[in-house]
Amino acid sequence: MVGICTVAIIRGFSFKVFQVQLVYIVITVVSVLFFIFLNETINEMLRKNRQLQSDAKDAEIAFLRSQIKPHFLYNTLNSIASLCIDAPNKAEELTLDLSQYLRSSFNFKQLDSLTTIENELALINAYINIEKARFGARLGVEFDVDANLDFEIPSLILQPLVENAIRHGLMSSLQGGTVKISIKRRDDTVLSFSVEDNGGGMSETKREEILKPDINKKGVGLWNISQRIKLLYGNNLRIESAEGVGTKVFFEIPVLLNRQIGG
Repeated sequence: MVGICTVAIIRGFSFKVFQVQLVYIVITVVSVLFFIFLNETINEMLRKNRQLQSDAKDAEIAFLRSQIKPHFLYNTLNSIASLCIDAPNKAEELTLDLSQYLRSSFNFKQLDSLTTIENELALINAYINIEKARFGARLGVEFDVDANLDFEIPSLILQPLVENAIRHGLMSSLQGGTVKISIKRRDDTVLSFSVEDNGGGMSETKREEILKPDINKKGVGLWNISQRIKLLYGNNLRIESAEGVGTKVFFEIPVLLNRQIGG
Protein backbone atom coordinates (compact mmCIF):
# COMPACT_ATOMS: atom_id res chain seq x y z
CA MET A 1 0.00 0.00 0.00
CA VAL A 2 2.81 2.29 0.96
CA GLY A 3 4.55 1.44 -2.30
CA ILE A 4 1.48 2.27 -4.31
CA CYS A 5 1.14 5.61 -2.51
CA THR A 6 4.81 6.35 -3.07
CA VAL A 7 4.49 5.62 -6.78
CA ALA A 8 1.38 7.80 -6.94
CA ILE A 9 3.19 10.65 -5.18
CA ILE A 10 6.19 10.32 -7.49
CA ARG A 11 3.93 10.25 -10.53
CA GLY A 12 2.02 13.28 -9.23
CA PHE A 13 5.26 15.13 -8.55
CA SER A 14 6.60 14.20 -11.98
CA PHE A 15 3.41 15.43 -13.62
CA LYS A 16 3.66 18.72 -11.74
CA VAL A 17 7.29 19.04 -12.83
CA PHE A 18 6.20 18.32 -16.38
CA GLN A 19 3.48 20.93 -16.08
CA VAL A 20 5.98 23.47 -14.78
CA GLN A 21 8.40 22.58 -17.55
CA LEU A 22 5.64 22.80 -20.13
CA VAL A 23 4.53 26.18 -18.83
CA TYR A 24 8.18 27.33 -18.85
CA ILE A 25 8.60 26.13 -22.43
CA VAL A 26 5.37 27.82 -23.52
CA ILE A 27 6.39 31.06 -21.79
CA THR A 28 9.83 30.86 -23.39
CA VAL A 29 8.39 30.24 -26.86
CA VAL A 30 5.82 33.00 -26.44
CA SER A 31 8.52 35.36 -25.15
CA VAL A 32 10.78 34.59 -28.11
CA LEU A 33 7.92 35.04 -30.56
CA PHE A 34 6.90 38.28 -28.86
CA PHE A 35 10.50 39.51 -28.97
CA ILE A 36 10.71 38.68 -32.68
CA PHE A 37 7.38 40.39 -33.33
CA LEU A 38 8.41 43.42 -31.28
CA ASN A 39 11.77 43.61 -33.02
CA GLU A 40 10.14 43.38 -36.44
CA THR A 41 7.59 46.02 -35.46
CA ILE A 42 10.31 48.39 -34.27
CA ASN A 43 12.35 47.80 -37.43
CA GLU A 44 9.27 48.46 -39.56
CA MET A 45 8.58 51.66 -37.64
CA LEU A 46 12.18 52.76 -38.08
CA ARG A 47 12.06 51.91 -41.78
CA LYS A 48 8.85 53.91 -42.24
CA ASN A 49 10.32 56.78 -40.26
CA ARG A 50 13.46 56.79 -42.39
CA GLN A 51 11.30 56.67 -45.51
CA LEU A 52 9.20 59.58 -44.25
CA GLN A 53 12.35 61.54 -43.46
CA SER A 54 13.74 60.71 -46.88
CA ASP A 55 10.49 61.70 -48.57
CA ALA A 56 10.36 64.90 -46.56
CA LYS A 57 13.95 65.68 -47.48
CA ASP A 58 13.28 64.99 -51.16
CA ALA A 59 10.17 67.13 -51.05
CA GLU A 60 11.99 69.98 -49.35
CA ILE A 61 14.87 69.82 -51.82
CA ALA A 62 12.42 69.82 -54.74
CA PHE A 63 10.61 72.78 -53.21
CA LEU A 64 13.83 74.71 -52.70
CA ARG A 65 14.87 74.04 -56.30
CA SER A 66 11.47 75.19 -57.55
CA GLN A 67 12.00 78.45 -55.64
CA ILE A 68 15.31 79.13 -57.33
CA LYS A 69 14.07 78.69 -60.91
CA PRO A 70 11.49 81.51 -60.90
CA HIS A 71 13.98 83.74 -59.08
CA PHE A 72 16.47 83.25 -61.92
CA LEU A 73 13.94 83.35 -64.74
CA TYR A 74 12.25 86.56 -63.61
CA ASN A 75 15.56 88.40 -63.44
CA THR A 76 16.70 87.00 -66.79
CA LEU A 77 13.48 87.95 -68.58
CA ASN A 78 13.74 91.46 -67.15
CA SER A 79 17.28 91.69 -68.51
CA ILE A 80 16.12 90.63 -71.99
CA ALA A 81 13.10 92.95 -71.93
CA SER A 82 15.32 95.94 -71.14
CA LEU A 83 17.27 95.32 -74.39
CA CYS A 84 14.38 94.64 -76.77
CA ILE A 85 13.92 98.26 -77.89
CA ASP A 86 17.48 99.60 -77.94
CA ALA A 87 19.35 96.43 -78.91
CA PRO A 88 17.01 93.86 -80.49
CA ASN A 89 19.87 91.79 -81.96
CA LYS A 90 21.48 91.49 -78.56
CA ALA A 91 18.13 90.63 -77.05
CA GLU A 92 17.85 87.82 -79.59
CA GLU A 93 21.28 86.48 -78.59
CA LEU A 94 20.32 86.60 -74.95
CA THR A 95 17.07 84.82 -75.71
CA LEU A 96 19.16 82.01 -77.18
CA ASP A 97 21.24 81.98 -73.99
CA LEU A 98 18.03 81.66 -72.01
CA SER A 99 16.87 78.89 -74.34
CA GLN A 100 20.11 77.03 -73.66
CA TYR A 101 19.53 77.44 -69.95
CA LEU A 102 15.97 76.14 -70.17
CA ARG A 103 16.97 73.10 -72.22
CA SER A 104 19.61 72.19 -69.67
CA SER A 105 17.53 73.06 -66.64
CA PHE A 106 14.47 71.00 -67.57
CA ASN A 107 16.57 68.05 -68.69
CA PHE A 108 17.10 66.95 -65.10
CA LYS A 109 15.25 63.80 -64.11
CA GLN A 110 12.41 64.40 -61.72
CA LEU A 111 13.93 62.38 -58.89
CA ASP A 112 17.55 63.23 -59.64
CA SER A 113 18.80 66.62 -58.53
CA LEU A 114 22.34 66.15 -59.83
CA THR A 115 24.06 67.62 -62.87
CA THR A 116 27.60 67.73 -64.21
CA ILE A 117 29.99 70.52 -63.28
CA GLU A 118 30.26 71.26 -67.00
CA ASN A 119 26.50 71.78 -67.27
CA GLU A 120 26.43 73.99 -64.19
CA LEU A 121 29.20 76.14 -65.67
CA ALA A 122 27.25 76.37 -68.94
CA LEU A 123 24.29 77.74 -66.99
CA ILE A 124 26.56 80.24 -65.27
CA ASN A 125 28.00 81.38 -68.61
CA ALA A 126 24.51 81.82 -70.06
CA TYR A 127 23.56 83.96 -67.08
CA ILE A 128 26.80 85.97 -67.24
CA ASN A 129 26.25 86.69 -70.95
CA ILE A 130 22.92 88.24 -70.08
CA GLU A 131 24.33 90.34 -67.26
CA LYS A 132 27.34 91.47 -69.30
CA ALA A 133 24.97 92.76 -71.96
CA ARG A 134 23.41 94.98 -69.31
CA PHE A 135 26.44 96.05 -67.31
CA GLY A 136 29.17 95.98 -69.98
CA ALA A 137 32.69 96.76 -68.78
CA ARG A 138 31.45 97.19 -65.22
CA LEU A 139 31.29 93.41 -64.90
CA GLY A 140 34.45 91.32 -64.89
CA VAL A 141 34.46 87.53 -64.54
CA GLU A 142 37.28 85.12 -63.70
CA PHE A 143 37.15 81.30 -63.59
CA ASP A 144 39.55 79.08 -61.66
CA VAL A 145 38.33 75.53 -62.29
CA ASP A 146 40.42 72.37 -62.03
CA ALA A 147 40.58 70.18 -65.13
CA ASN A 148 38.99 66.72 -65.33
CA LEU A 149 36.37 67.30 -62.66
CA ASP A 150 34.04 64.63 -64.01
CA PHE A 151 31.72 64.67 -61.03
CA GLU A 152 28.05 65.40 -60.56
CA ILE A 153 26.87 68.11 -58.19
CA PRO A 154 23.47 69.41 -57.08
CA SER A 155 21.95 71.36 -59.95
CA LEU A 156 21.65 75.14 -59.65
CA ILE A 157 24.01 75.14 -56.67
CA LEU A 158 26.45 77.75 -58.04
CA GLN A 159 24.46 79.98 -60.40
CA PRO A 160 22.45 81.67 -57.61
CA LEU A 161 25.70 82.42 -55.76
CA VAL A 162 27.09 84.07 -58.90
CA GLU A 163 23.86 86.01 -59.31
CA ASN A 164 24.03 87.27 -55.73
CA ALA A 165 27.66 88.30 -56.15
CA ILE A 166 26.89 90.26 -59.33
CA ARG A 167 23.60 91.87 -58.39
CA HIS A 168 24.20 92.60 -54.70
CA GLY A 169 27.98 92.65 -54.45
CA LEU A 170 29.15 94.36 -57.65
CA MET A 171 26.30 96.19 -59.34
CA SER A 172 25.31 98.06 -56.20
CA SER A 173 28.25 100.38 -56.96
CA LEU A 174 28.77 102.52 -60.06
CA GLN A 175 32.24 101.15 -60.79
CA GLY A 176 31.15 97.49 -60.66
CA GLY A 177 33.89 94.92 -60.14
CA THR A 178 34.95 91.32 -60.70
CA VAL A 179 33.44 88.02 -59.64
CA LYS A 180 35.73 85.00 -59.28
CA ILE A 181 34.32 81.48 -59.57
CA SER A 182 36.48 78.66 -58.24
CA ILE A 183 35.99 74.88 -58.25
CA LYS A 184 38.84 72.81 -56.82
CA ARG A 185 39.42 69.20 -55.87
CA ARG A 186 41.29 69.22 -52.56
CA ASP A 187 43.24 66.25 -51.17
CA ASP A 188 41.34 63.88 -53.51
CA THR A 189 38.52 63.82 -50.97
CA VAL A 190 36.73 67.14 -51.21
CA LEU A 191 35.29 69.36 -53.92
CA SER A 192 35.63 72.99 -52.91
CA PHE A 193 33.44 75.72 -54.44
CA SER A 194 33.69 79.47 -53.98
CA VAL A 195 32.26 82.64 -55.48
CA GLU A 196 34.12 85.82 -54.58
CA ASP A 197 33.54 89.46 -55.48
CA ASN A 198 35.37 92.71 -54.78
CA GLY A 199 32.19 94.69 -54.27
CA GLY A 200 30.89 96.61 -51.29
CA GLY A 201 30.97 93.73 -48.81
CA MET A 202 28.67 93.47 -45.81
CA SER A 203 28.62 93.70 -42.03
CA GLU A 204 28.50 90.72 -39.67
CA THR A 205 24.88 91.54 -38.87
CA LYS A 206 24.00 91.45 -42.55
CA ARG A 207 25.79 88.11 -43.01
CA GLU A 208 23.74 86.57 -40.23
CA GLU A 209 20.52 88.08 -41.57
CA ILE A 210 20.81 86.75 -45.13
CA LEU A 211 21.21 83.17 -43.90
CA LYS A 212 17.91 83.30 -42.04
CA PRO A 213 14.65 82.21 -43.72
CA ASP A 214 12.30 85.08 -44.50
CA ILE A 215 9.14 84.57 -46.53
CA ASN A 216 9.03 88.31 -47.21
CA LYS A 217 12.32 88.34 -49.10
CA LYS A 218 11.94 88.97 -52.81
CA GLY A 219 14.64 86.46 -53.72
CA VAL A 220 15.79 83.12 -52.40
CA GLY A 221 19.54 83.27 -52.76
CA LEU A 222 22.00 82.32 -50.06
CA TRP A 223 19.56 80.89 -47.52
CA ASN A 224 18.16 78.56 -50.15
CA ILE A 225 21.59 77.28 -51.17
CA SER A 226 22.63 76.92 -47.53
CA GLN A 227 19.55 74.80 -46.81
CA ARG A 228 20.15 72.56 -49.82
CA ILE A 229 23.77 71.94 -48.90
CA LYS A 230 22.80 71.20 -45.30
CA LEU A 231 20.05 68.78 -46.36
CA LEU A 232 22.19 66.95 -48.90
CA TYR A 233 25.56 66.86 -47.16
CA GLY A 234 25.22 68.14 -43.61
CA ASN A 235 27.65 70.97 -44.39
CA ASN A 236 27.15 74.70 -44.05
CA LEU A 237 27.49 77.51 -46.54
CA ARG A 238 30.17 79.88 -45.26
CA ILE A 239 30.51 83.60 -45.85
CA GLU A 240 33.54 85.84 -45.40
CA SER A 241 32.95 89.53 -45.97
CA ALA A 242 34.31 92.94 -45.09
CA GLU A 243 32.64 96.25 -45.83
CA GLY A 244 34.38 98.06 -48.65
CA VAL A 245 36.46 94.97 -49.54
CA GLY A 246 34.11 92.30 -50.89
CA THR A 247 32.49 88.97 -50.13
CA LYS A 248 33.46 85.32 -50.49
CA VAL A 249 30.85 82.56 -50.31
CA PHE A 250 32.11 78.99 -50.24
CA PHE A 251 31.22 75.41 -49.38
CA GLU A 252 32.65 71.91 -49.71
CA ILE A 253 31.24 68.56 -50.80
CA PRO A 254 32.93 65.23 -49.96
CA VAL A 255 34.03 63.58 -53.20
CA LEU A 256 33.03 60.13 -51.96
CA LEU A 257 29.44 61.32 -51.59
CA ASN A 258 29.32 62.41 -55.19
CA ARG A 259 28.60 60.20 -58.15
CA GLN A 260 31.47 60.13 -60.58
CA ILE A 261 30.51 59.86 -64.22
CA GLY A 262 31.32 56.42 -65.52
CA GLY A 263 32.35 55.35 -62.03
